[in-house]
Amino acid sequence: MGAEKYHIMMFPWLAFVHMIPFLELSKRLAAKGILISYVSTPKNLQRLPQIPSNLEAKMTTEATIDLQQDQIQFLKKSYDMLAEPFECLLQKVRSDLTLIDFAPYWIPDIATKFGILTGPLDELKSGKRRPSQEDYTSPPDWIPFPSLVALQPDYAPHMMQILHSPDALGMSSGQCAAKILEECSFVVVRSSEEFDSKYSHPVEDYINSPFCLLAYFLQYLRRKKKEPKNNMAVSSNWHDTCKWLEGQKPKSIVFVGFGSEYKMPIEQINELDFSLELSKLPFLRILRKPQNKKEVGSEVPRNEDGSFSWDKVAESIRQVLVAPEGEQLWLKAAQMRSIFDNHESQDNYINKFIEHMENVMS
Repeated sequence: MGAEKYHIMMFPWLAFVHMIPFLELSKRLAAKGILISYVSTPKNLQRLPQIPSNLEAKMTTEATIDLQQDQIQFLKKSYDMLAEPFECLLQKVRSDLTLIDFAPYWIPDIATKFGILTGPLDELKSGKRRPSQEDYTSPPDWIPFPSLVALQPDYAPHMMQILHSPDALGMSSGQCAAKILEECSFVVVRSSEEFDSKYSHPVEDYINSPFCLLAYFLQYLRRKKKEPKNNMAVSSNWHDTCKWLEGQKPKSIVFVGFGSEYKMPIEQINELDFSLELSKLPFLRILRKPQNKKEVGSEVPRNEDGSFSWDKVAESIRQVLVAPEGEQLWLKAAQMRSIFDNHESQDNYINKFIEHMENVMS
């Protein structure tokens, strides 16, 4: 069966750090002739580049970016209200496969009624919960080699709560993800052999389910002249920033990342800005998730409560840009660029995914 015969339904969690990767994968699969249905709420679809609305839902808040951390549990509860409309959608639009996120634990049961396969699409993780918060401050036991993958002590209690403690939904996020992992037909992981092979193999052994890798699909910030100005993906300010960057010397700019939806207290923002200015080096501050485990970034030492001090930030910046030990980070970053900017390799991963899908459905 050719790729154009397939229909895949995408159902991401209501956070842009989840919706954007699902969207980028949808574009690449559509380019292969696969019919894609991208399902979300109306307001979120308006924030994404030109996606038709597939599902109606009455919600005043439709993404985690609109909420404080302790309010997200109520969005999850509202998210569950999409189960009935989603089942009605499947009655009208029969897909061959549904790719879902960590939260809609109810989709595998619904999809089974219509003979539709379901698979979670997520970043590389084992899904294994650990019994105590101290366990999260050291590498997990399923990694059979020395590793730096661990949480800072100040964040471990938060992760413990997310994975183990039921919230307003009556289930924890960890319980939702575990239920999906148990009931899905296979697992799709946003990773690649070139970048994550050292970690992907132990995860595949632990999950013990059909396992398929997909490359990291980056959102390229190039806008066509006729593209609407209200497109959330690219703002006019970003083009001004690019012009400024082009005028700077190579290896002279500090990039500061905290995660796409991290809400930093104003006191810490002020402390950060003062620290960056104190370094007397040019800097660019954007909310993005760093990849420290591959040693392409430098993590600023934090205090016991998770906060940071201006002297440590300034010292870390100088260490990366001025000190000799920063040269290794630049070399690693150059290697990563050759991986993430390799369109031929990304296209090969898409082709392998289609082959994997055909094998599962045959």
